[in-house]
Amino acid sequence: MTDTVTSDPPDRTRLGGVRAIVLFGIILAAYVVQTQLTQYVQIDLGFRQPYLLFWISHSSFIVIFPIHLLYLVKTTGIPAVCYISGLAEAVSKHFDPRYELHQFPWRQLAVQISWLTTGVTATAALWYISVMYAPVTDVTALFNTNAFWAYALSVWLNPSARWDWKKLGAVLIACLGSFMVIYGGAASEDDKRSTSTNSSGSAIIGNMLALMSSIAYALYQTLYKRYAALTEQDAQDPVGAASWGYAPISDMPNSSPSISVNLLPSQRETGLHGSIPPPFAFHPNFITSLIGVATLLLFWFPLPLLYALGVGDPFSLPSDLRTCLYIAAIATSGLIFNGGFMVLLGLWGPVIVSVGNLLTIVLVLLSDAIFGHAASTVTAISLLGSGMIVVAFAILALDMIRPHITA
Repeated sequence: MTDTVTSDPPDRTRLGGVRAIVLFGIILAAYVVQTQLTQYVQIDLGFRQPYLLFWISHSSFIVIFPIHLLYLVKTTGIPAVCYISGLAEAVSKHFDPRYELHQFPWRQLAVQISWLTTGVTATAALWYISVMYAPVTDVTALFNTNAFWAYALSVWLNPSARWDWKKLGAVLIACLGSFMVIYGGAASEDDKRSTSTNSSGSAIIGNMLALMSSIAYALYQTLYKRYAALTEQDAQDPVGAASWGYAPISDMPNSSPSISVNLLPSQRETGLHGSIPPPFAFHPNFITSLIGVATLLLFWFPLPLLYALGVGDPFSLPSDLRTCLYIAAIATSGLIFNGGFMVLLGLWGPVIVSVGNLLTIVLVLLSDAIFGHAASTVTAISLLGSGMIVVAFAILALDMIRPHITA
């Protein structure tokens, strides 16, 4: 017998289809919101606790997977155990293609989450430290070279990959455009204060740390795509699906989208359920939640350490409800950005995602001019740089989707 529940079909294309494009727009907006709110909390409200904000924001990643699972259960009526079972099978097959429903790879998953969390945290820590020594403009410009490093590492770490001069040209155009936006605008008062308070020696240290942060982030992106993201076969054909009674979505034209979960008589009697391959964004959200757990449990210890060493402003907690609400909004927008970023990183790869991430520079520039009363910082050079970033992203996007259009 077959229990059939109507729901949205999982996307069959490697690029994620319309949902991935919509998600891309959402994470760009989320990044702008997070940037503006973080600046408001630290400058206007005077709550200068960057590491605490980072720890709260990344610890909040915990909630994304439970929310996604609850959404799926409520909208499809399919028990959570079906989704968990399919996810467990796909993760197990990802670590061992010969897996045959014997044992879940807890140790391998723990190691993977450890290096993912360390990679994210180290990148953020290097960035926060670099801001203490070098001007923000220099730090931002150097960090945004991560688009180049992501492409270089994706080629160097893949023996079968070759340099594509079209992609390399687009990446270099995007990096140059980001430099033009950052250095081509009129300096703000914050930039002038930052430059005047940093000696040349400390600025060199800060710039080196910013460059290390950029390379580390590019390495994290490349390794995530290569080793952590599920392949199409992992996600759409979990091992043991037949033994669990899974029937895939019908591909017949003009048929209503549905998920069929075949339950054997013995499974009905014992209460067992079928398994469903991970839907869109399900596995990346699972990984993101586990990174949140690791951040919450493992990376709180620098807080008292920084306080004891007297690094930065004296440690303090928010003293009023208004600040708490803004911090919650920062965590929410950061959750949306980072969760969506992980999804697109697995679908599109590090190169186009890192270049697409540079579009946030354009959006932040516009939001500063419109909402931040910083219209004077917008110049012809910064607008030209913005256009270069957009063109570079368009080149990479067209190159990515062309094989799927002509296929």
